[in-house]
Amino acid sequence: YTQSRWTLKKLLPATSGAEFDAVVSDLKSRVTAFEAHRAQLSDEMDEREFLQVLREVEQIGIGSHKLGAYAGLWFAENTQDGNALTFRRQVEQMLTELGNRTLFFSLWWKSLNDDAAARLERLRDDIGPASLFESAGDLVLHGFGQRARGGEQNCGGEQVVFGLREQVGGHPRGVGGVV
Repeated sequence: YTQSRWTLKKLLPATSGAEFDAVVSDLKSRVTAFEAHRAQLSDEMDEREFLQVLREVEQIGIGSHKLGAYAGLWFAENTQDGNALTFRRQVEQMLTELGNRTLFFSLWWKSLNDDAAARLERLRDDIGPASLFESAGDLVLHGFGQRARGGEQNCGGEQVVFGLREQVGGHPRGVGGVV
């Protein structure tokens, strides 16, 4: 085995120029499209609509995590590199802004009544093994929110995982699993 320098090209092809602009544009477009779902979110939301929204949350998470991982790893490679530090700060600022625009989803999830949350959590069981829950992609990423049980205001540290089973480390409850 010959040790070689690591490459981050699989995460992000470039840190500037047309390739980088395309990655950022795609992520921002996904967030804009996701914001259109805000009006659909309700206690009566259709399960299939919820799955579509969840798929979009995951795609935003994948894009965000790729950018964030690249920025962090590039900076970790050489903490004295001013370009890496500047890039990391710019990415963090952009991801914070995009995260603020999607925060409504986690707030909605927290506000769901228990019956509606339980109905949406059952998707894991109802869809079956040939579903998206069993055939998610290779990248292991997820978003998360917190939800109080029984109308409590304090979430008590419970985290409700928004992700597919493979994307939350094989957690048996998959979407909506309390960890």
